[in-house]
Amino acid sequence: MPSRLGDFYKQNFNSAQHEPESRSRFDFSGEETRHPVVWFFIIAVMLLVIPLAVMLFYYFGPAVSSFFNPHERQTTSITRTALSVGKVVMLIPENFLRFKHLRSGGEKKRISLYVKWPEMAGYSEKAKEAFTSRTASSPIIYVDLTAPERIWSPRTRLEKIYPTYFIGKPEQTVYGLTRQAMKQGSGYDHQDLFFADTHDGLFLAHCDKTGASVAPADCYRDMVMDGKVEVQYRFRRTLLGNWKEIDRDINQLLYTFWLNKPSNNG
Repeated sequence: MPSRLGDFYKQNFNSAQHEPESRSRFDFSGEETRHPVVWFFIIAVMLLVIPLAVMLFYYFGPAVSSFFNPHERQTTSITRTALSVGKVVMLIPENFLRFKHLRSGGEKKRISLYVKWPEMAGYSEKAKEAFTSRTASSPIIYVDLTAPERIWSPRTRLEKIYPTYFIGKPEQTVYGLTRQAMKQGSGYDHQDLFFADTHDGLFLAHCDKTGASVAPADCYRDMVMDGKVEVQYRFRRTLLGNWKEIDRDINQLLYTFWLNKPSNNG
């Protein structure tokens, strides 16, 4: 008996020494799990992709309440809804409002509109194809109104902030705008800056260099109205040659929505 127990002990002790270092490296099916470096890489990619997806969804996606039914984003109703951003109150036709949750009215942190240019019309069944288009020649302009605590005017941006990032000499374009390139690594290097002085103030716009953005628009223009509301409208670069008409039409359209008529502070 003792010899048999001794043999049993030696046999099991020796086999145990030849087992894998740790069962924790194996899952319950007996297959080896991923190396920690692989998991680190996966997590790093997720940390990059998720914020980008959230940002794109925030600016271009539907409200959470209409996420599962994107058709609720659109309406042909021309009933005016009272909305406010900051302390500014506006009456806006529902077919200009991009998202369903805005049509409930009331105070909002951001009011998002879309409009078909040059008609300056809201969504309609007749214009449905234009409003859902993502082509480079899309005539849809997207407008966001916010009331941040601190507002930088276009002139302050051009004269005090952006010159640090300029590279090369400014160039005159055929449509009356000055084009300025931006430094690599500045965060603006994928864009061209366009600007011009007008009797209504400074026109200042950023446009993606390629003009082939996957976003609904690849140029944006910031301006301040009534000293309280920051307005950003976005459009396709193919429309840049019409910048004077677009700027005039956007200002006039917003003016019709304001209850207390604003002034454009450039």
